[in-house]
Amino acid sequence: MCSSDLALTVIHFPGHDLSISDLREEDELEWDSEEFTDVETIIIAEYLKSNTIVKRLDLARNQITDDGARALAVALMENTALEYLNLESNLVAETGGNALGRAIKVNETLQYLNLMYNAIPSAAQQDLRELWTRVRQGQLGLHLQ
Repeated sequence: MCSSDLALTVIHFPGHDLSISDLREEDELEWDSEEFTDVETIIIAEYLKSNTIVKRLDLARNQITDDGARALAVALMENTALEYLNLESNLVAETGGNALGRAIKVNETLQYLNLMYNAIPSAAQQDLRELWTRVRQGQLGLHLQ
C-alpha cells in the first residue's frame, strides 16, 4: 500500500462529512448552518495555517464557541490568504473575541470579519472596533452588533 492510499480525504461526523479536498482546492468555503462545532473548526483552522488557496470562509450559524474562535485566531496569525471570515450567529464570547483581536494585529490579509450575533460583551466589542480601525486604518469590514 503506498502512502497516497493512506491520505485523509474525508472526516465523518454525525450528520455530515468534512471533505479535505475542499480545504485544499476551493478558494471559497460556504459552511453556513452546517451544525459545525469547535471540533470541525479546529480541524479547519489547522488546514488554514498553511493554506494559500482559501480566501473566503463562511461558518455562520454553527455552534462555534471560544475554543473554535481561538483556533481560527491562531490560524490567522500564520495564514496569508484568507480575506473574508464570517462567524455570525455562533457562540463566540469574550475569550474568542479577544483572541481574534490579537490575530487582527498580526494578519494583514483579512478584510472582512463578521462577529454579529455572538456572545461578545459590549466592552470587548468596542475594543475590537478600535483595534480594527487602528490596524486597518479605518477600512470597513468588521461587523459587530
